[in-house]
Amino acid sequence: MIIKEIIKEAWPAVIGGATAGFAALQAYKSQQAPVAQPAAPQTAPAAPVTKVAPVDPTAQAKPAAKPAPVAEPKIQLPTHPRAQPLIKAAQSAGMKGVELAQFLAQMEHESWDFEKMVEVPSNKNYFKKYDPKHAPRQAKALGNRLPGDGERYRGRGYIQLTGRSNYQMASDALGIDLINKPQLAARPDVAAQVAVWYWSSRVRPNVRDFNDTAAVTKYINPGLRGLQDRHQNFKSYMQNI
Repeated sequence: MIIKEIIKEAWPAVIGGATAGFAALQAYKSQQAPVAQPAAPQTAPAAPVTKVAPVDPTAQAKPAAKPAPVAEPKIQLPTHPRAQPLIKAAQSAGMKGVELAQFLAQMEHESWDFEKMVEVPSNKNYFKKYDPKHAPRQAKALGNRLPGDGERYRGRGYIQLTGRSNYQMASDALGIDLINKPQLAARPDVAAQVAVWYWSSRVRPNVRDFNDTAAVTKYINPGLRGLQDRHQNFKSYMQNI
């Protein structure tokens, strides 16, 4: 075969092969091209942070304001000379206002308007009602155990302290020998101490409202004797309120 013919015959094949190779190359390049990535979502800008003042660990919380105390009403005090030691002792013990008025009202009644500091018999057999021989039940309630205890430990003082047991308890509380010297309970200065002791230990712990004369009287005279007079005394001390 002549060279020219060989070239003439072979050239179309070369051209075809080259064309096919170029097409294959383009196809390969298209496969290797980077894949486009989706755009990242845009986030909204963060809100500005409000600065908070640092807490002082040593700072103390302010206590809540306390309500203003209610002023105790001023009462009309008795002017009787014998009532003055009693008023002084009561005020020294912290009594005031309505409580002081009720205390004085009760003591006024018990002492016959501050006139008598000793229980006076109305007849010769009067004190038998406290005697263990003649009235054993009443005597036992009062602690009277010996003949003559009824008269010996008769009512004395502003509160009319009565019975051996009460004299003994007052003696122990006040450090005054009222068992061997029961007459001391009628002396105004001692009687005032006895009255305040009795009130503080027997009456005050059991009464919620000192305006209630009956509730107070129950712990002084369980039979509520003289209730009307006691309450009238109370009202007279409260009259200027």
